[in-house]
Amino acid sequence: MTTENQASTRLGFRVAAIAAVALATAAVVLAPIIPGASATPRAQATATDDAGSVGVRLVDVPETLLDDPRARQYIIDELVPRTTIERRIEITNTTDEIATVQAYAAAASIVDGAFVGADARTANDLSSWTSLSEPEVAVPANSSVLNTVTVKIPADAPPGEQYAAVWVEAAATGDGDVQVVNRVGVRMYVSVGGDNAAASSFVIESMTASRDADGNGVVTAELKNTGGRALDATADLTLAATSGSLTAGPYPATLGTTIAPGSTESLTVVITDNIGEGPWTATLEVTSGLLAETFDAELAFPGQGTADAVAASDTSSIPVWLAVVLAFSALLVVAGGAFAALTLHRRRAIALREKADATPIDAD
Repeated sequence: MTTENQASTRLGFRVAAIAAVALATAAVVLAPIIPGASATPRAQATATDDAGSVGVRLVDVPETLLDDPRARQYIIDELVPRTTIERRIEITNTTDEIATVQAYAAAASIVDGAFVGADARTANDLSSWTSLSEPEVAVPANSSVLNTVTVKIPADAPPGEQYAAVWVEAAATGDGDVQVVNRVGVRMYVSVGGDNAAASSFVIESMTASRDADGNGVVTAELKNTGGRALDATADLTLAATSGSLTAGPYPATLGTTIAPGSTESLTVVITDNIGEGPWTATLEVTSGLLAETFDAELAFPGQGTADAVAASDTSSIPVWLAVVLAFSALLVVAGGAFAALTLHRRRAIALREKADATPIDAD
């Protein structure tokens, strides 16, 4: 079992949790870079008491962004398709042993005003365009190494700003079979320009519950392509009773092969288990390439025939992994407060004892 220690995920995501013009060819953009100009504090990844830690910082900053304090901390750029940029990061190890770390890029998003890194190695377009010169690095004790981050914008990249993070990850063995994974990273804000088609996006406009001729429950959803790219979607449906703990699924969906931009396609799910009328909370997870969205609707299955269509809600903005992270972060805050209170209580008790020992006793 692997547990990710979000307390050590210090990318500036949450306090509690822990220019160039493109050439016609895909050449590296040689915008003036100021080596070492970032001078940002190293983010600590694997702090263990006084044993040292692993950290990372951005080394290079474009000369055009030299006065932007954000560019000294994060990988920020405005690019067009067929452009490649490089940025160096410095990985430090202040422990007395060699630290072997993994370096990789993963998806990120902005949720409720916070920059949030996705769980594990979740991918998006920007992370798929990003590579590290050394995916695995052995950093000597009390030393540092440089690693190069390369971002290659493909010819068909959609316009708009995208977010990701370059992670440095170190694993440590915990109690029993639990492996604690600590990671620290650098945010990425990359805006893509140009005249390419808009990015892929879609919505589930409605869901409808019905029964087929054999009495099986059927859910039909209307999937609309609201982006600029064709969709080749897959989907899974799960059901949860609105009262109680009964659940069913997941059940795969059947839909057309491709959905053109602006088009709507019916997506059908046959419930192969014998289910009652409900009501049920129907959760539909739809994926097309790297794009994944989740939609919910409350459905009641009729004894026969078809019920009225029900509007679906997009619940993708609050993914399950984020809810887990936030809950874990809150637990860390509570635990930290309790530890601080206990420490203060102990210090006061020691101080009182020392004061009592120092008080002279009058002789009779």
